[in-house]
Amino acid sequence: MTDALTRLAILHGTDKYGFHDYTPRYDAMLGPLRDRPVRLLEIGIGGYADPLRGGESLAMWRDYFPKGQVTGLDIARKELNLGPRVAIRQGSQVDANLLSRLVEERGPFDVILDDGSHQNAHVVESFRLLFPTLASGGVYIIEDVQTAFFAKFGGSLELEAPNSLAMALERVAKLQAGQGGGMARIERFHNLIVIHKRVARQKRPLLTEDRHLAAAKSEGRKIVAAEAGDLVHPTVLTALAASAGKDGVLMLRGPWRDPALLRDLFVQIDHREIRVHHPEAPLHRLAGRIAGLAIYPEGALILLGENSYPSNFAFDARHPQVAAVLAEMGEVLTDKAATEKGLLAYLRLKNFPGAGKVGFALLDRLQAMGCRDPLYRLQRAGILAERHQWRDLLRLCREAESDGLTDPRLRAHLGIALRETGQGGEALQILRAAHGRTPDSLPIIAALAEAEFDHGDKTAARVLLAGVIDRFPLDEQPKRLRALIEMAQATGDAQTALGAAIRLQKLDPDAVSIRREPVTPPAG
Repeated sequence: MTDALTRLAILHGTDKYGFHDYTPRYDAMLGPLRDRPVRLLEIGIGGYADPLRGGESLAMWRDYFPKGQVTGLDIARKELNLGPRVAIRQGSQVDANLLSRLVEERGPFDVILDDGSHQNAHVVESFRLLFPTLASGGVYIIEDVQTAFFAKFGGSLELEAPNSLAMALERVAKLQAGQGGGMARIERFHNLIVIHKRVARQKRPLLTEDRHLAAAKSEGRKIVAAEAGDLVHPTVLTALAASAGKDGVLMLRGPWRDPALLRDLFVQIDHREIRVHHPEAPLHRLAGRIAGLAIYPEGALILLGENSYPSNFAFDARHPQVAAVLAEMGEVLTDKAATEKGLLAYLRLKNFPGAGKVGFALLDRLQAMGCRDPLYRLQRAGILAERHQWRDLLRLCREAESDGLTDPRLRAHLGIALRETGQGGEALQILRAAHGRTPDSLPIIAALAEAEFDHGDKTAARVLLAGVIDRFPLDEQPKRLRALIEMAQATGDAQTALGAAIRLQKLDPDAVSIRREPVTPPAG
């Protein structure tokens, strides 16, 4: 069953679910606060520099906390109207004066979520400035922690400072040494660090009172208790995990004899992310089985479970968990409350290889909303082309053209629609010009080759297509090879025709019967 926050994430189109797997964690963590007048700050609004884009997660939080006040901070100017309970401010996440004014005006915040620049130096500095201002019992969340490993964001496998994961590990060490100060506990999940602040004038929460233990007990999952000091070798931890089953909880009390083991587990929860940029890095054999950690002064919980959701830097729509998420999103989006941004976010995920085709009903809903997004137009153009609805395709491409869209894929569709509606000369002119601007675009090359063959230079068509056959996706190559065989035969190029036929037969043994005699050039 889809939880309340994830449902809102899908309806509003935030990438906190689908592209990432954050919202089920957030719902379990923040659900008890739903009916309170929560003050939430999110750093990073989305949409990059476009003033009219972004705000999906702010809308999600607004609806999730009906009594709450939501504040968004972004380095770019935003012109989004999300209602009276959402305030948007422009500025840097490391501007100390701005943050101080923001806390004074809109805080103290119960929840602070850093989804900003993801630059490690910025993440560390924002935490230094804002965590002390967090409300008693508040929650500080750092998203997209995979950038701790990526040089582009100031990260490294060695976690050289300033580094978001290194900063969190320093807090873990202080917490377990009894020097946690205002920290109550630290949680770690895929791409997430969550630091909980103590409730003022109350005793520190205990490991045995953790919500994960309560959930495991109520669901009948196994809980295995042990002393952290007994983990003298990684194999001991592996044996404990085996005894707890695939979704159990390990409750480890006391100090760790080998702090490096805890460090490795904390870091390698993002094993999928590490593999993207550091494929040779050594990983603990349990890395893919640890879904989360909850760390207290007196011990830690290891939450066992599936931890293989793809990295957004190597997203795989064929992954079983992603396939299940896409099915869930499709079901939720049948709700009339789905927004244009929600439908478009789903459309973007369905655009990944292996995600399956998009139904025309969804595109019709976007059309009824007056959607002019380039991806929507591309998806609609593809379906219209498959259905040979050439005049509708031509109309769609002309509309996109009038809006200033020059995406090569839409230009290719325009050329095809013109050719199929008897306007081959204009198609050839448009496609030649497009090829001059984007000579490496496969859709343009394929469309131009067909147009040249029908209305221009047949030899040029053959040469053009033959030069890029290897660049087409494997599942598209048979179609292109058939076209190349026809072009080669029409221009008397027996060698190219035979080579293409041999390749086609390897891809599809039933597709062609190879004739090895020379191809006779056409008369005249």
